[in-house]
Amino acid sequence: MGYSNLLIHHIVKAYGTEPTKKGSKKFIFLEIIQYIYDHYKEDLSLTSLAEQFGYATRSLGHMFDKYVKMDIRNFINSVRAEKVLEMKADPAHSDKTLLELALACGFNSASSFYRTYRKNYSQSR
Repeated sequence: MGYSNLLIHHIVKAYGTEPTKKGSKKFIFLEIIQYIYDHYKEDLSLTSLAEQFGYATRSLGHMFDKYVKMDIRNFINSVRAEKVLEMKADPAHSDKTLLELALACGFNSASSFYRTYRKNYSQSR
């Protein structure tokens, strides 16, 4: 929850709370963020997102650095970790292991999930 709030803080700081005009760079970036949240289970990468939205990979990478202050890969994995923790808290998924949930949310391995989890949710920072 804390990490989600930090992410929202960065997005609001970058964009403000005023509506953005359709077609503007900020509006398109918000669409990209929404796309990641909607498709987090899929194989997402800087290249696939750049192709999907018609950007050069470097441009999209720079947009993430500018607006989110985070590498796109770390952002995608953070969204996935958030979803894993939401599913783990849901009684409907109580019969599944953390690894099963991580794989269902788009992580390729247990190590990538645990690395993201430690980075974003570890109490020993």
